[in-house]
Amino acid sequence: MRARKEMAGRKRNRTMCVLLSVLMLLLPACHGAEEGSGQSGKAEVEATIYADFSGGSETAQEDGLIRSMTMTVTEVTGQTLAECLSQWTGLDFTLNSAVVDGTTVHADWSPDSTLIAGLDDREQKEDFFFFDEESLRWFMLDSLWRTLTENLDVTEVYYTMDGGAELKMTGLNPVDTFPADEPYLGSAFYFNQ
Repeated sequence: MRARKEMAGRKRNRTMCVLLSVLMLLLPACHGAEEGSGQSGKAEVEATIYADFSGGSETAQEDGLIRSMTMTVTEVTGQTLAECLSQWTGLDFTLNSAVVDGTTVHADWSPDSTLIAGLDDREQKEDFFFFDEESLRWFMLDSLWRTLTENLDVTEVYYTMDGGAELKMTGLNPVDTFPADEPYLGSAFYFNQ
């Protein structure tokens, strides 16, 4: 009887160890941190991520069309900010690169991003549900632009695709092409032209 109780106790201890190990692995993800941040020894910092639903509105702030949330990351880079936007919205803000050069950042969109590939059959989060590709694309362009400029101490964001080619999206109005050598200026600017 005593041996049976000792075996049951050891089994319970092993189960608890496994559960604690799993919880320790999941803990950084629950706080919005990058994977493994608790184990890297790097200090964690907070970044403010913006969801910009303005779609050409000049009064976005007053109309409540811009939401924000704070996420914890190990390093504030263009890539980590795009990843945070992906986590929050459920959309793929996937970038090939995001290179900061002084007060500018060059963000090269991946063909796998929702911006380029479209929604297809991807499941959308309720708070970030779009009925049309046009409003989805303006949302993604504005959200990344605002997030990068607010967190990276940059004043200009240049959007490209395919390793530096101009960003072109069929059917986007009022403009569908963003030259690689001109900064993105926000949807309100393009709708006013």
